[in-house]
Amino acid sequence: PTSNRKLYELGIESIPSESECYPAKLAHGHVEWLLRQGVKFIFYPCIPYEREEFKGAINHYNCPIVTSYAENIKNNVENLRDPSINFMNPFLALTNEKIVTDRLVDLFPAIPADEVRKAAGDAWAEFIRSRTSVRKARRRSNTWKTPAGTGLCSAAAPTTSTRRSTTVFRS
Repeated sequence: PTSNRKLYELGIESIPSESECYPAKLAHGHVEWLLRQGVKFIFYPCIPYEREEFKGAINHYNCPIVTSYAENIKNNVENLRDPSINFMNPFLALTNEKIVTDRLVDLFPAIPADEVRKAAGDAWAEFIRSRTSVRKARRRSNTWKTPAGTGLCSAAAPTTSTRRSTTVFRS
């Protein structure tokens, strides 16, 4: 569901530190919600690298919280200790489409590689479309005319984002 205070409170007991960012704290509630829905397989990868936003970018690392927060979830959400729950949290770099796709093929050997490649390709294309859409919207909302009416000013775009992404498989 959409993130909100009620969802945050659903996972509050397993949050190990007040110093975590709010999106990280929300992840506890989202995982708890999935478990209460009877989900038996949760794929929550650790994401050390994002896509390179532009050539020559100094880095494309995620913050340490985003990189490894699935490990925190695994170690603090008690209901994940149920042996019937498969919580899969591999490291998965989003550096580029080939790297992420090859890794997904390795992670899911029971699924035909061509199906994984097709799904990964479709997901990557949607990722690019959504990122482009967000940038355009940000430019529209953060752009205005100068008093002289001739110039434009726009806010800088961050190169790293935090996402909540949950893939659900029901058995």
